This record gives sequence, C-alpha cells and structure tokens, in this order.
Amino acid sequence: MSISDYSMEIEEYKLLQGKLDRIGEFKFLVRGWTVTLATALFVAILSAKIPSAFALFGLLLVGLFYFLETEQAAHGIAYSRRVVRLEQILLLNSASKQSPSIAQALRDGRRTGPHMGRVTTWVCDRFYVWVALIVVVVVALIQFAAGPREP
Repeated sequence: MSISDYSMEIEEYKLLQGKLDRIGEFKFLVRGWTVTLATALFVAILSAKIPSAFALFGLLLVGLFYFLETEQAAHGIAYSRRVVRLEQILLLNSASKQSPSIAQALRDGRRTGPHMGRVTTWVCDRFYVWVALIVVVVVALIQFAAGPREP
C-alpha cells in the first residue's frame, strides 16, 4: 500500500467518524424535540380545552421522528461497518501495527456491567414505542378526567 492510499484511508476514516458523530447528535436532537412537542401538545390540550383527539396528531409526529431517526440509523450502520473495515486495513498496513480502534472497541461491546448494555439497548430501541404509549395513555386519562360531555 502506498503512502497516498494510506493517507486517503485515514482521511476517509476521519470523514466517517465525523458523520457518525453528526448522526449521534441528530438522534439526540430528534428525541429531544419528540419529548418537547409531545409535552407542548399535552399542555395545550389541558389549558386551551382543545379536543383530546387532536393529541393523536402527536402520534403522527412520533411516527415522523421515528422515520427520520431510522433513516439516519441505516446510514450509521453502513458507516460503522466501513469504519471497522478501515481500522482493520489501517492496522494491517501500518508500519507500527497500530491503528485507531474506536469502532472495534464499540463493536466488542465493552460496558460497565454484563446486563447494562442489554437493558439500555432495550429501552433506547423502544423510545418511540414508549412515547407513543405515553401519548395514548395521556389522551385516555384526559378523556376519563373530562367525564361525559354534555350534548
């Protein structure tokens, strides 16, 4: 492998790491907006006496945000696979036999406890299910608390 090939792979590695960082930021931002908009919707329904059926609009937002995050996650998986492959190539072709190993460590799943990773993955992967469930439960509670409407 020539030096220019090696430097191109280093540059590709840096580029992909930047893209993976932005995907992580996007995920955090979208989930924050999901919670913010769901909360604002509930406050608006409770304070302005908006029909609670309007809260079902929140389910549409949850679905939209889920779709956006899923699209980014698909790109992230492809980028992560390429980063792992680049780390392997860089290790094989490095004169010092050292290469970045961030993706390798993450892939190996080194976590603080044996079950911690499974629990957090289970909760995080179902974030939008939890938000949708909360929207439905809050709408039902609002309907129940309002009691029967007068004709």
